Amino acid sequence: MDFNVKGITFKDSDLEKILLEDLEVGSISKHHIFYSLSNGKKMISLLYAGDLVEENFLNKYKVKGVESFYGLRIASNEEVTQYKQLWTEFRRCRSQKAKMLTRDSIILKLVNDFVRESDTSFLNYTIATFETFFNLPTEILETYQSRSVVLYTRSLLMSSKLTILSLAGNYLDYDFIKDFYNTGFLLDYGLVKEFDFNYSISQACEKERNIPGSGIVFLEKTNRPVKEINLFKLHPLKSFELATVFQHNFKYPEVLDYIKLHHEKGDGSGFPKGYHYASMGLTEGLLIYCDYLIPFHEHIFSKGDGGKIFISYFEDLKEINKQNNLPIKAFVEMWESVLEWGDREAEVAG
Repeated sequence: MDFNVKGITFKDSDLEKILLEDLEVGSISKHHIFYSLSNGKKMISLLYAGDLVEENFLNKYKVKGVESFYGLRIASNEEVTQYKQLWTEFRRCRSQKAKMLTRDSIILKLVNDFVRESDTSFLNYTIATFETFFNLPTEILETYQSRSVVLYTRSLLMSSKLTILSLAGNYLDYDFIKDFYNTGFLLDYGLVKEFDFNYSISQACEKERNIPGSGIVFLEKTNRPVKEINLFKLHPLKSFELATVFQHNFKYPEVLDYIKLHHEKGDGSGFPKGYHYASMGLTEGLLIYCDYLIPFHEHIFSKGDGGKIFISYFEDLKEINKQNNLPIKAFVEMWESVLEWGDREAEVAG
């Protein structure tokens, strides 16, 4: 039987049985999870692949006496394990040369999986980096997931991409990469923790991503409340303020300072402070690059979505960068050369 549930198409033969007791609180789901009605003739969606498995969710169905669900697998246990093993190998490297060789292995696998292959999901790498690096209270993810699925999936993607761009940019300190990964989850925390991340704010964020400076103009032209405009304008500072509560989780807590700069531009026309390029270093530019790379849309993980994240988003960002004075030119050029290198190496490897 064929199904189409919230745009996810599958056959009943594609499904696996998922026991409730096998779902772990605080984990990221590798499956789209469904519940069967009418003797299997109808499926209702309970969790997307990539969603955080929360205790409330498990308790809700445990009380109802539900023992199992159906799952459409998106992430592979084997692929997740391979990425985690590569990162473990990287952490154990004692020489710079060994780190560079392992870095190359990680990047080459990423290029093979998400540029040259067509049926692999980026969720494999997303889960691997989450299980390897995430070092914050799960309440942060629960807040994102309950208040904005857009910011929830975006934070997962952005943090994962930060690890890749760190490697490509020759940031080879494992603890720094770990700190940078967790910083990605706090970048827009100020938009959801104490405020309502509504549709207007979401629109403003996406407009700002495409044309820096247009987000505030949009909110003003649509006569949004002053409180809402100020939330948008000052959210880098609010996110930083909230992030400092968790600085004991970071070996290099100074990376949290970069949160304040992620909407600044090279010519001083950014916000909230209007800093010039001279005030920002390359590392801040890396965070800005990843912030502009990932759109403010809900991402439904699927097999074959890696090409969108690796190629399509990057091509879009190149166009954005051409039209705006963002401090990310070095990283755009760097990522282009990394993709070219990875493609050549993959060709040689056959």
